Amino acid sequence: MRISSSDYAIEHCFFTHLDEVRHYHDSLKINYILKGKLKYTVEGEETIVEKGDLCLVNNNVFHEAILLEDTEMLSLIINHRFLSWMLNHKYFGFAIRKNPYRTPELILILLKVYSYHKKDRMLETYLLLLKMIKILKEETGIVSTDSFSSNVLLFVQQYIDRHYQNHINLEALSELTHYNESYLSTQFKKTFGIGINEYLRNVRMEHALLDLMESDKKILEIAFQNGFESIQSFNRIFKKLYDETPKNYRERSREMVCPS
Repeated sequence: MRISSSDYAIEHCFFTHLDEVRHYHDSLKINYILKGKLKYTVEGEETIVEKGDLCLVNNNVFHEAILLEDTEMLSLIINHRFLSWMLNHKYFGFAIRKNPYRTPELILILLKVYSYHKKDRMLETYLLLLKMIKILKEETGIVSTDSFSSNVLLFVQQYIDRHYQNHINLEALSELTHYNESYLSTQFKKTFGIGINEYLRNVRMEHALLDLMESDKKILEIAFQNGFESIQSFNRIFKKLYDETPKNYRERSREMVCPS
């Protein structure tokens, strides 16, 4: 495997306003606060991060951020497939038990990664990423299972990612994998830190959010095309997750892109 621009991304960010909706991604995210203060909510737990702090967010974990002061940060995202390759086994996430982190060695490596990335020094960047992952592995440990279970759970995850528009339930996944429902459900949550139904909901909602922002489809059409059984259930789940209706979200997101 060769390192490429799709394996990681690093940005120098400045925020004077930030009010993220709850979201998740399939990559490890590491933010280093250079200036300012913000509040992160990760898996329902609130943490204040400020200058000098590192905040780590695993893949497939719901999180959001609210700005408390104008903030400057470095943000590093590492693709989970690239992490699996670097660790030489299936990666499901680091066993993050606390935020923020204040590990001087990690901070120094992150600063160097940004510097080398800007200069297109790919080999040095790759070596630094390896070192960073090694430190994280030693400090936090890795969430994983035995190889057979891992393959089955990866199959379930990928099946949901590809077929989220269709009717999917635990019974059908159990038949596909030949695991009983209870064991499959328990192992999936143990491995990914999120239940199967919740993961399916998140995938569907991620696609629905993109449709609301980027398309002119009717909300009813968006709901059905992304696997929701009714417009009522879509509206109810959306309001629960984001504290607003899909219509209000669409209008607000478009105002942010094209302010009047």
